[in-house]
Amino acid sequence: AEICKCATDIHIEGGFMGLHRRHFLQRGLAAGVIAQPGASWANLWLSDSHSHFGFSMRTRDLSLAEELKKNKVSLVSWSVVADAPFIARDAQGRVAPTRAVAAGEFQAFFQRQLQFTRRRLAREGLPVLLDATGIERALAGECQVILSTEGAHFLEGDLQNLQLVYDAGFRQIGLGHFVKGDLTDIRTEMPKHGGLTALGKQVIEKCNALGILVDMAHSTDKAVEDALAVSSAPLLWSHSTIIARMSDYRSRGGEVMGIYKGTAQKMAKQGGIIGIWPSLVNYNSIENYGDGIRQLMDWVGEDHLAFGTDMDGLGPFAMFKNNYADLVKTAEYMLRKGVSENSLNKIAIGNYARVLRTVFQAQQKSPSHVTPGN
Repeated sequence: AEICKCATDIHIEGGFMGLHRRHFLQRGLAAGVIAQPGASWANLWLSDSHSHFGFSMRTRDLSLAEELKKNKVSLVSWSVVADAPFIARDAQGRVAPTRAVAAGEFQAFFQRQLQFTRRRLAREGLPVLLDATGIERALAGECQVILSTEGAHFLEGDLQNLQLVYDAGFRQIGLGHFVKGDLTDIRTEMPKHGGLTALGKQVIEKCNALGILVDMAHSTDKAVEDALAVSSAPLLWSHSTIIARMSDYRSRGGEVMGIYKGTAQKMAKQGGIIGIWPSLVNYNSIENYGDGIRQLMDWVGEDHLAFGTDMDGLGPFAMFKNNYADLVKTAEYMLRKGVSENSLNKIAIGNYARVLRTVFQAQQKSPSHVTPGN
């Protein structure tokens, strides 16, 4: 089958990213339609709510576009790590901050990463999802990239910087990561805010107004509950797993990054979704991962789960070896184990697409909506 080429022109205007699609429908149905392997896969596409593929030396020289297309991943959150230069793994593989960060360093690093994403997407011809039109294209099998962040440290206390990030094309923002910030408590460091800060709540409200999906991964359960009380749109937990009891920053093993079942259920009641990652800390094989997701369907419902691989971000704990072929195998395994095509389609792409669509619709209705560039 012919590997498709998604046609998008990317240029820079006034310091921000302008994205214009040209001749998108020139080659038959669409230039960016992924080839269909057939059988049960005829109408099934995959998504990933959290990926770093291409950001490290392990995958930087590989083609993101090729990897997505050959494995039918038509919707992917491509995530910049806000605090990457200031964290490192220890001998046991745990991630921790390495030093204090001076004012302006987070923003300077973000700008460097922004230039990298622009160059990479332009080279690979991958379109950036900016609105609901992109969602429909992804559901039809056209490759779409959601620019996202893991951590929002680059805001550096200034809410106005969120508008700049939106203008640059980002439509998903995670509030916290491994370095303590001024928005939320994180589950790997001793809490200092008691959940979300006042600024964190303002950031969520601004994200709702702009049409940015808020990702609460890495935040504490208390912070998630604070966010649920503030947000007018569904929330995302992009990657980790759901665990049976509340954990805290001292937790280890499979509990250290997991969201508590009760908190996940509260997110689900407000329409949110949880991305489940293939971490060796939680799952030891593709079959175990697929069975784990099947169990979580009973916990929060099939309408509130997604794939969140953390591709190229799990380091020594990665089950998927920096490619998406194993995600295809997971989906195939779930089908063989009796998960219906309809249920799998929700987890594979439908739920993530629905939440993004809802966030964009909420933005359109918001009286405080600001048009990009204004």
